[in-house]
Amino acid sequence: MEGSLKHGGLQPDYILDTWSPEWKPLLSFAHDVGISTQTYWNKIDLVLEYVTNKVLPGSFYDNAAYMRVLDEYRQKKQDVPLSRYIAAQAGVCREYALITHMLLQTAGIPNRLVYATERIGGDELEDHAFVLVDHDGEQWVVDAYLDDFNGYRLKDLLKETGPQEGDPVAPMRVTRRTRHIIKINDYPRYWVPK
Repeated sequence: MEGSLKHGGLQPDYILDTWSPEWKPLLSFAHDVGISTQTYWNKIDLVLEYVTNKVLPGSFYDNAAYMRVLDEYRQKKQDVPLSRYIAAQAGVCREYALITHMLLQTAGIPNRLVYATERIGGDELEDHAFVLVDHDGEQWVVDAYLDDFNGYRLKDLLKETGPQEGDPVAPMRVTRRTRHIIKINDYPRYWVPK
């Protein structure tokens, strides 16, 4: 999957190496969540808490373990296996979104990975990765990395004002420090190697 390095960012392209040993406990956890009797939103919340607190607790761009993984693969000019971030227990929004996407899929919750441009104040723009789930005819944002988006309908986040008091929120962790999504991007691209 495409990283951000070719676009002036930090991240080399990714290899979604779900066959690696680092993925085994994650996929087992997600499978167990999927077969549990929990509600739809509780299953999602369990995955979010797991990713945030167990899989990638080091969630800052300046995290030393995160930077070591980036530096190693940038120097080698190689794609980074996602399992390297799992082993380092560090990542940012792209790694969070990719892992959340895979775990929700394993739990039987269809979703899609999204990369959007957001307004974070004034004229400042930033790209951000998260996943979308369809529930009761609406698209909802699921975001293990940034609670400012998590649990809101996509259409409310796309409003120029962002979500407003009284707009519905999913029954899972959510904050009220919302941001505004400017657009959904047509990247990152992904491909299956031959």
